[in-house]
Amino acid sequence: MACLTQAKEQTYLAPLDYIKQQTAQSNLPKSQVLELTDAQYKQAKKLASKASFRNKVRYWQKDGKTIWVLQAIGKVQFITAGYTVQNKQLNDVRVLIYRESHGYEVANSKFEQQFEDIGLDDRKRLDESTSSIAGATLSVNSMRQMAVLALYLDSLIK
Repeated sequence: MACLTQAKEQTYLAPLDYIKQQTAQSNLPKSQVLELTDAQYKQAKKLASKASFRNKVRYWQKDGKTIWVLQAIGKVQFITAGYTVQNKQLNDVRVLIYRESHGYEVANSKFEQQFEDIGLDDRKRLDESTSSIAGATLSVNSMRQMAVLALYLDSLIK
C-alpha cells in the first residue's frame, strides 16, 4: 500500500497582518495596482516563471517602503510570501503561508534574513547569493524568484 504525504497548510502570518506590520499601521493601508504592459509581463514571467500573478499586481506603500504579497509554486503547492522593498533593496522577506509537505525550513527567520539588503544587478538577478537548504531546493528557488519579482516590480513604480 502506497503512503502519500499530505501537505499541511501552515500560516505563519496572515498576509494582511504582514502589510499592517510593515507599514506600522493598525488598519490596512490603501492598496495600489501596478498594471504591467505586455513587455513588462513577459519580462516578469521570464524572471519568475514559478510565480503566479496577472498583469495587474497589487501593492502597498508607506514611508518609502513598497510591500508585495506574492505566490509561487514550490513543488506542487503555493508558497505565499511577503517582500518589502526600500531603496531598491529587500528590506524584509517573510514566508506567510507554506503549503508543501517538505521544505518548510524556508520559513526559518535565519533563511529569510539572508535576503535583506539584496537588490538586482544589471542582468536582473539577485546581486548577492543566498544559501540553499538541503531537501528544499524547489522552495528555495521559489523564494528567490519571488524576491527577483518583487524587486523588478518595484523598479517599475519608481
